[in-house]
Amino acid sequence: SITPVDDTTYDTEIANADVSSSWLIIQFQASGSVLTDTQTQIEVGNNDTTTATSYELLTDRKIYRWDANVFSGTPTVYFEATLKGSDGSAVSYAALSSSGSCATTVSGSEVSVTGTIWDRQRSGSITLTDDTDYHVCVKTTTSDTGSIASAKIIVEQTGGISNVELIHQYINTKATEGGASYVAQGFDNLYDANNFDADYTYFFEATLQNNGGTSNARLTPGPLGNVSGSASYTRQRSASITPVDDTTYDTEIANADASSSWLIIQATGGVPGSQDAIDTVLSNLTDTISAVADTTNFDVHLVFIDDKATDQVSYKRYDSGTATWDGTATLVADAASDNDAYTSLSLDTDAATLYVLWIDTSATTIFYSSCVTSTGCDDPSEWAAETSWKTGDTFTYVTSNYSGASHINAMWTVGDASPYHVGWEYIIIPEKLWLWFGIAPLIPLLLRRRKQKAALTLKL
Repeated sequence: SITPVDDTTYDTEIANADVSSSWLIIQFQASGSVLTDTQTQIEVGNNDTTTATSYELLTDRKIYRWDANVFSGTPTVYFEATLKGSDGSAVSYAALSSSGSCATTVSGSEVSVTGTIWDRQRSGSITLTDDTDYHVCVKTTTSDTGSIASAKIIVEQTGGISNVELIHQYINTKATEGGASYVAQGFDNLYDANNFDADYTYFFEATLQNNGGTSNARLTPGPLGNVSGSASYTRQRSASITPVDDTTYDTEIANADASSSWLIIQATGGVPGSQDAIDTVLSNLTDTISAVADTTNFDVHLVFIDDKATDQVSYKRYDSGTATWDGTATLVADAASDNDAYTSLSLDTDAATLYVLWIDTSATTIFYSSCVTSTGCDDPSEWAAETSWKTGDTFTYVTSNYSGASHINAMWTVGDASPYHVGWEYIIIPEKLWLWFGIAPLIPLLLRRRKQKAALTLKL
């Protein structure tokens, strides 16, 4: 592993080598965290030159389709290019365009470099149109030659990120194959499924044109995701594919000029603003819900009051491994279940045990029950018998948490009219209580032995 320095422009340098590609590989492992910032770079340029003073297409252009739906959170888009000129006063320009003739360019996307030294320039933020194909256009000043080495669409996402599109580059500059037989092009890339643990969809995509016949491209081995082109460069995407873990893939082409090929990886965690239906509850302020997540399996545990006539405490679990909720709710052990309300769930992280508290509004009583998460807690018999804990007043809005010191702390509102007040108490976790009860009978014996030892010492 390496440690890049912040705000540094990097390049690849080689010696005694023929190089088809080089990448900076960044692996992110959330392990229960929420991704809040990320940057995606899509290479849309090529090594090319121009003497045109009006924008023209790259000779072997790449085409990228902007799909706003695959970038959630708050995406900000930029365009950047690495350019140089033929002399000290030459100015080289690049811009992003959706026009097949470069008649128009994206507002604010133009970047330029003056002089003969390669330099990377990034635009300010730009606005792209959804479901639109984009490519790079270049030009230079009169009587000069402009050169371009690379160009990128930069997408920076912030906020709660559930959707992102990743691009694994294969062919990065023009590859040509005039025969009808498929030939691998030597742009290898390792697919490691361990780097992708969300809901991912994969596609193969290439920008290609015919060369001696109908152009074709696909990933090999497999093969996966065959696409076919036409007389001029077009962007072609396959149906969804399933890469094999720990496989080094390459692009093979036939009768084709290919300017780019990509493995498209779309990660989706649900469309922002929408919800997954878990269960149904009554619409009021008493049948509350409560949830916790464990740090062992990263599952989510949920308790709520069902919408049945029983008004009973119910439990469901979200399995992070299968990304699904339990199909049927489990009713927590409860002798009198007609008037349950105000649930609160806590997790004893030391013993991996759930504690659910609730209030029986008819008996003005706070109850609790518990379940060891390793049992699954998906059967009522796995939940401990209810314990009547607090009685004698009108209770509402109980909340709780595990203190880490053998206690489940709880607070609740007391009273049925103003002024209300807050009640507070803790539950001693049973396994710690049993330990205390086991030691307590031995304490008098230990004290007597200590006194006897002291007395014996005095006699000597």
